[in-house]
Amino acid sequence: MAHSPEIVILDLNFQNCKNAIASYLIPYKEGLILIDSGPGSTQEQLEKNLLDHDRDLGEITHVLLTHIHLDHAGAAGWLAGSGAQIFVHERGAPHMLDPTKLIASAARIYQDQMNVLWGDFLPVPENQLTVLSDGDEISIGHYTFLALDTPGHANHHMAYLLDDICFSGDIGGGRINTMGLRSLRIPIPPPEVHPPKCRKSN
Repeated sequence: MAHSPEIVILDLNFQNCKNAIASYLIPYKEGLILIDSGPGSTQEQLEKNLLDHDRDLGEITHVLLTHIHLDHAGAAGWLAGSGAQIFVHERGAPHMLDPTKLIASAARIYQDQMNVLWGDFLPVPENQLTVLSDGDEISIGHYTFLALDTPGHANHHMAYLLDDICFSGDIGGGRINTMGLRSLRIPIPPPEVHPPKCRKSN
């Protein structure tokens, strides 16, 4: 690759649990690119992680969301408040502008644990939201990301290719320690999960 990216994994220490939720940080000449914001409940941890790398929140210029579920996109509106441009699938964009329905749907599941688990989910101002379709290219500094429509986990899911690196979000599955064994699992959130589309996206 002409410009091999530095990729920093930021463990967001969700609910004091290591290796549960993370964001990817990519420094470039003009600032920082973030892949997924994490939930609103991990904002302080995100800031701490940045400070640990001698960076700060205001340096984040672009946030590429794989999808709009609370664990991946909950802090996006907060980051927009610090000046970041937010990128999201066209089917997820309306919920980033007005997350009312998204929050109400999640509250039916998490009820009185909503705030403890997920924190605030703030709207993203329209002028700071870039809406993506399959095959769109995002040029940031000397990097070019290719956005790929990857339904199955959710119909608003994007994966991002940066040269030969794929940021796959939840469509790539997750490794979970079960009884001492590390296994790859496909997250299956109701009601949108669609196993055939998951296989096709992979």
